Amino acid sequence: MIVVKAGYINSTLITWGVTDEYRYGPEGKRYRKEEGNKTTYYLYEGNDILYEEGYEGSSRSFCKLNVYVGGVNVGRVKKEGSTEAVQYFYTDQLGSRRVVTDGSGNVQAKLDYSEWGVPSVTNYNGYEGSSDVSYTGKERDATGLYYFNARYYDASLGRFITEDPARNGMNWFVYCGNNPLRFVDPTGLIVMEYASHYLMNDEEWNRELVGYGDDYKTETVGKIGCTVDTLANMIKTVDPESPVTPGLIARDKSNFAPGSTNVIVPLVAKKYGVNYDETTSDYIDIFSALDADPSIKYAVAIDVEFGDDGGSHTVGAEYIKDFNGRMYFAIEPSSKNDIAGGYNRAEWGTRDGMILVPVEMVEKMRYVWK
Repeated sequence: MIVVKAGYINSTLITWGVTDEYRYGPEGKRYRKEEGNKTTYYLYEGNDILYEEGYEGSSRSFCKLNVYVGGVNVGRVKKEGSTEAVQYFYTDQLGSRRVVTDGSGNVQAKLDYSEWGVPSVTNYNGYEGSSDVSYTGKERDATGLYYFNARYYDASLGRFITEDPARNGMNWFVYCGNNPLRFVDPTGLIVMEYASHYLMNDEEWNRELVGYGDDYKTETVGKIGCTVDTLANMIKTVDPESPVTPGLIARDKSNFAPGSTNVIVPLVAKKYGVNYDETTSDYIDIFSALDADPSIKYAVAIDVEFGDDGGSHTVGAEYIKDFNGRMYFAIEPSSKNDIAGGYNRAEWGTRDGMILVPVEMVEKMRYVWK
């Protein structure tokens, strides 16, 4: 991707030259950014930037090692020249960076955002915090655009600047279903609640072994961990302070039925202090009853028909609604592969940026509350 300064004079297009240049690897992630004479290289862990190295001309100007806890960037070790420093980040409910402090806890910058992500930075003690803008955990470039992996987002418009590569739904540029105070988009492809940040085949825990039995030594969260992943998301939704992660569930072999990779969901829910139940019918009535009680926080998941071998796939569920005479669950993905029309997902659809699954494909509804 190349950004060019240009404009019209007397109806004639005039260009002033290239200002920024971005390069991408075969998996689609940006590994190099050039802004003027400054070049930055990136290394990733899943979708997250683990390491950055910057140059001015041919001289290295900085390097940064980012630290993540539960998928949230909580700090980094930064080296500029011969000076090495630790910084801590404080984020809001969407994962947007709000405060930057040094290793002693002194505030260096405070950051505010409009509902769509337009930033406002207040600096302290001579620190320049404009480079620390991170809306929902995404980096802002000198262009003013946020890099969301699959595409770029313009906060001033509240829209992506390129269409959805999967062309899901009617509006391929919409951001988070026009509800940026509730939802995030971790890859530029998937709308989900921030509390439901975990995706199988992603993050540092995706290699955790799953199950208790013969299959334990080969099966991982990244391969078959949809129930583990979704269960962690559900618990985190009703109890944001819970320490639960898919990795913590997977490491405790007592959470699995002996000789299998089947997680004992009621047991895990009880361990983390939330109530649990499940049903194979009356989805609409139960969902409506949960939604009607303002005194409880709840989260819902569904087991969906998957493949031709009688298997199922667990995903989060946001709401249930009639669209054109057919009932659908609007889902929260548990995998990066959860895209409408994808592998074994031909019956899935989209609307308003949400992925829809027909109710008749649902084998079981699970729910937790507190």
